[in-house]
Amino acid sequence: MTNNYAFQKIFKNEEIVKGFLIALLHLKETDIEELEVTDPFVEGEVKEEKEGILDVKLILNGGKKINIEMQNTYQEDWAERSLLKDDTTGELYSSKFQFHVIELSKIATTKGKARKQDLYKWAKLISASTWEEIREESEGNHYMEKVRDEMIKMSQDESERYLYLREQMAIRDKASQLRSAENIGIRKGELLKLVTLVQRKIEKGDTVDKIADDLLEDQEIIEKIYNLIRKYPDKDEKEICNFLI
Repeated sequence: MTNNYAFQKIFKNEEIVKGFLIALLHLKETDIEELEVTDPFVEGEVKEEKEGILDVKLILNGGKKINIEMQNTYQEDWAERSLLKDDTTGELYSSKFQFHVIELSKIATTKGKARKQDLYKWAKLISASTWEEIREESEGNHYMEKVRDEMIKMSQDESERYLYLREQMAIRDKASQLRSAENIGIRKGELLKLVTLVQRKIEKGDTVDKIADDLLEDQEIIEKIYNLIRKYPDKDEKEICNFLI
């Protein structure tokens, strides 16, 4: 269910959301009077740059109303957003706002009583990657068993499988892009360091051959850097580096 399509599809089921919120908010089944789930995402549409957020309207016995947003994503700024303060005055916007984050990466390090809580079981189910894990984690909880049933139905529907796999491909593409960006960053950092060293060697009057020997680098690469530095004496090491990338 870490697949965004699967997450949205499954958590559109109000009975599943009910079971999840009971665990998350420490409610009893009898506490919930009314629950409604809405989703702005239309199935099958291209959703690049569009967040899939499920809006949940929850009414508890006694008339207390809770508006909930559910989202399956990682945001680097969530800690800052959760402070809920005015940046200028430091004044709290509202004391009635709660921010819940389930960090699946911490499941393995969860210990003691926390492992017996229903929310821990939900986290295990959400992070499950095999049918065996799904069956094991859902057994004995009728809300979680509904998750299992929905996932089985999804796997048996050709169009559903296509949309699920399309999301998986998007996830893999993004991960590949991030790795590529990291590799470029590493290469650029190494190249920047090399350009700086060549600049210093040139200031000493060293030749291309001597620089290549001293730095144990390929002479052709050193020659390219050497010629650029000579051609553009007013450019700094970052600008020279950009010519080479």
